[in-house]
Amino acid sequence: MTHSIPKGQAIPKTEAPSPAHLELFQKEDCRNSHAVRTALTDLGLDYVAHSVPDGDVQKHENLVQKGGKDQIPFLIDHKTGMKLYESDSIINYLERRYGKPVKNSIVQNRPIASRISWAMRRPLDQARKLRRDFMISWRDSFETLRGSTRLLQSSFRTRVQGFPLRRRARS
Repeated sequence: MTHSIPKGQAIPKTEAPSPAHLELFQKEDCRNSHAVRTALTDLGLDYVAHSVPDGDVQKHENLVQKGGKDQIPFLIDHKTGMKLYESDSIINYLERRYGKPVKNSIVQNRPIASRISWAMRRPLDQARKLRRDFMISWRDSFETLRGSTRLLQSSFRTRVQGFPLRRRARS
């Protein structure tokens, strides 16, 4: 069965989803940024995240232009015009403005699990980096030792060729 729209009647348009009114300037490996992202997710809020990695001058300049400081996490609420730094301040504002997160065991245990995960991940990443650095250093040292041994062996062979080795007679 087909439907026809009478002449002169406008076709109803669906509204495009409005862009998120919350902007978060953050860094992926920052635990404070992680806490703010978790709060935004727990509250069910849509937001635009801008990663501001170390060494990216342009993104840091954009952050300073928007907020005045080169500090993360930084949240802008375009509905209210609020600009906030510090994860505790941001989370308190979000909970006051948009309500408390849903109370269930998964959400209540998530912050504890996140902290434990963060605490475990950090030393493991450092241990992996130390192991990688050690392996590179060990390999370089081994190659240097191997080259030195070959040099000594070739040097010894050239000296010995001119003078035959004499074995001592056993008595």
